[in-house]
This record gives sequence, C-alpha cells and structure tokens, in this order.
Amino acid sequence: MACGLKSAIRACASEAPSRDARPPSPPQRATGRWPCRLTHKGGSMMRGHNNKRLALSACCCCVVRRAMSLSSRGVDALGLTGTATATRRAMAEARAAGTAPEWISLAIAENRLMGDILEPKLRSVAADCFLKGVHYAESWLGQPGLRSALAEAYSDLVLQETRLEARDVAVTASATSAIDLLLFALCEEGDVVMTPAPYYGSYRRDVEGRARCRLVGVEGFSRRGATPTVAELEEAMMSMAMRHTPPKVLLVSNPQNPLGTVASREELREVASLCERHDVELIVDEVFALSVFDDADADASEDFEFTSILDVTDKRAHVVYSASKDLALSGFRLGCVFSRNEELVKVLEATSVFANAGVPCQLAVQALLEDRRWLEDLWVPQLRSRLRGAWTSAQAELDKRGLKVAQTPRAGHFCLLDLYDDEESSKQNDTNAPSLDADLARRCFEGGVLLTPGSPNMGCLRHPGLFRLCYASEDKATVAEGIRRIAVATS
Repeated sequence: MACGLKSAIRACASEAPSRDARPPSPPQRATGRWPCRLTHKGGSMMRGHNNKRLALSACCCCVVRRAMSLSSRGVDALGLTGTATATRRAMAEARAAGTAPEWISLAIAENRLMGDILEPKLRSVAADCFLKGVHYAESWLGQPGLRSALAEAYSDLVLQETRLEARDVAVTASATSAIDLLLFALCEEGDVVMTPAPYYGSYRRDVEGRARCRLVGVEGFSRRGATPTVAELEEAMMSMAMRHTPPKVLLVSNPQNPLGTVASREELREVASLCERHDVELIVDEVFALSVFDDADADASEDFEFTSILDVTDKRAHVVYSASKDLALSGFRLGCVFSRNEELVKVLEATSVFANAGVPCQLAVQALLEDRRWLEDLWVPQLRSRLRGAWTSAQAELDKRGLKVAQTPRAGHFCLLDLYDDEESSKQNDTNAPSLDADLARRCFEGGVLLTPGSPNMGCLRHPGLFRLCYASEDKATVAEGIRRIAVATS
C-alpha cells in the first residue's frame, strides 16, 4: 500500500479511545522513560489507557526515540491530528511518492462558493486594516469595535428574543480555540465532556488535546445516522453518574455537524432543562447559524428558521461562533465565545492571550460586520441561496447514483452519506464498524475521493457506513465527479 494511502486511512479512521476508558491521568514529568502507554494499530500512535500491551512496531521506533523528551501531553497530541491537516498531509505524501491520482477532497467543511462577493469587499478594507493592525489589540478579549460588531450582528441576524452586549463577547483564534478555552475554564483535567453522536470529527482533538478532558459520544438507538433523544442523553448521564464519572459539560452543535439538521426551539428547551437537572454546563457550537436554508422548492426569501440557545436560556449556556463558516473566512482563524457569565468572560480575558486572533483580521471582520447593507442585503441572501443550490446539485447527483443520506440537511456545508443498505447494516455490530469504515475509506481513497468516516471519527461505533460529504468546498461539477467516484468505489 502506498505511503500516502496509509497516511490517509490512518488519519481518517484512527482508533478512538474505548467508551469505558478512564479519564487521562495527570501529566507526568518527562524523564528518560516513555511517559504513557501507547498502542500501535494501522501504523498510527494512539493513547491506550487500559491497554496493558505496549506494542511498538519497528516503523515506530524512530518516533519513540524522538519523543523521549516529550511530556505525556505532547505524546498524546501525536494522535490528535484534525481532518484537514491529515488530508493535506496524506495527499502531499502520495504526490511525493508519485502515487497520487487527481484526488477530489470532500472531507473538509469549507465554503468556497462566495469568492466573487468576498474578495472585492476584502480588497476595499485590507490596506486600512493592515495599517491600523500593527500594534497589540486593545484587549485580549478582542478589539472593542469587533466585540460590539459581533454582538450587534448576532443580535440582529440570529437572535429573535434577546440581545448580546459587547461585554458578552470574547474573541479567540478560531472555534477550536474557543472550545479549548471554555473547557479550560469550566472543567478539571479528566472531566467528561458528553456529546451526541454523530459529532464533528475534530471534537476529540478540541476536548482532549490541551484541556485534557475526555470526550464521550452518545449514540442514538432510534435509527441509523440519528442523534440521540434527550431521554437517551439523560439515561447516559445517569449511567455515567452511577459509575462516578458524571459529565461536566454537554457539547452540542446546532446546526448539527455532520448531519446539517437544525434543532427546534422545543428540542433546545429540553436540552437546557436536562443540563439544569443534572448540573451540567452547556456549550453550543453555532458556527453555521447564518448558513441555513430551506427546500429548493420553497420561496428563496423564506429561509429555514434557526433558534440560538441564547434565546432559550442564559443559565450556564455558552455559544461558540466563528468567521470561518458564515463569513467564509476559514483562513483568518477568528472565532469567539458568547456568554453572559461575567466571571467566565474574565477568565477568558486572562487565557485568550494564548489564542488571540491577529488584529488585522479582527479589523477586517469588524469592517464586514459593520457594513450592514452589504451584510444583510447581499452577503446573507447569497450565502443561503448558494448553499441551497450546492446541496440541490449534490442531492440530484446522489439520487442519480443511488446513494442515500442519513437525513436531509438544512444548514451547513455537508450531508451524512449512508453507504450501507438496511439489510447489510443490520448484520453489523460495534465491534467491526471501525474496520468496515476503514475499508470503505480505503476504497474511496483508491478511487480518488476523500471523505470523513463516521467510525470512529464521528462516534458512529454502532453503525458502519456513515460518511460526511462536504459539497460547498468545490464547484458543482467537481462535487458531482466526486460523488460518481464514491458510487463506483462502493459498488
């Protein structure tokens, strides 16, 4: 197997910690001894808390020698590469080895549909932002003007009943940094962070990489590709409490990643009530709040309604947001936290120095948000219209090729493919889902297309064959060709 192929399968289908694994042990001072147990499987290095075997193949010996001076946190980080990095690395290795086909990557949720509108606007403000952005930010919580612009734009375009103030906003270097900083402030090392599965594939890195918490995914039992009901979440919380490992945080994405579905107001009320009953902090990832759309047959002006958790409760609820998705500025690495917890915001002011967005990028985002005519009359309508069009095109090609989705998306850049039929999936179980998904990922890779597998990346341990497909990162023709390759590779 070519080295690039090995890297891609390893990265896209790496071993996840077992669901009953113990929380990470406290960091050990690095000595000449290997600081934690590792398992070697499929050529990758992973933490194995309950694994008594130390199986290191010859190909990993050089890694071990180089890592002798690393802390246990550093060693653990070796197995926490995100999807985007892993995909780029695999493709680069294969190109260097001369084994790379003309790949199509549908694994990264990035909006590349808006360049003709975004680029002229950025050019008009770029010079001023760079000239004014050469000094430190006025606060580690972000430029005052940007915090005000974020609060006002979110209040006007997303919230329906409440409003945010600038004091409720903490600017960070991406949504990933926002989650990391929130967990550092809210959790102790080793605390459990519960999340409904299927979940965003990089949550494990976000939760475990630096905050050193433990991510536990909870799968639904009602049907394939469905998130658990509130009753199932509560049952999981009670079961974990009985084992003396109650969750400290519930991490939810809405719109849901990777399904692209949108939670109703009533569902959000039930989730908030659940967290209140069980004394659990609630973090809601709302990075696709403006990227919502309705059926292609609906009137273009009647967009699918999105409800923020901030309109439902302000009790221990914190929102993660980003310029990467709704503003298509993934390269800016600018995110934020919305929270009405004053003490938490004070902590973020102290810790955001480690994860602060560059001032020129802050000023540019501020300029875009403050131009309300451009934002409301041009950007948001076109954003929704083009995402709807991209999904409609992808859906037509999926139907043509006989490929199913778990649920019809109404937001975001992606859908969740179901590459097993009901009869075949009923024969599978949670012991072989990772290996089955690894085989499907390999076949797709060899066919020239990259996807994100549900097991174990997105916590789909009971149901093999669920893969996230991103349809906004390429033009319609390229996405259609990628779907054709998937159909051929999995037939």
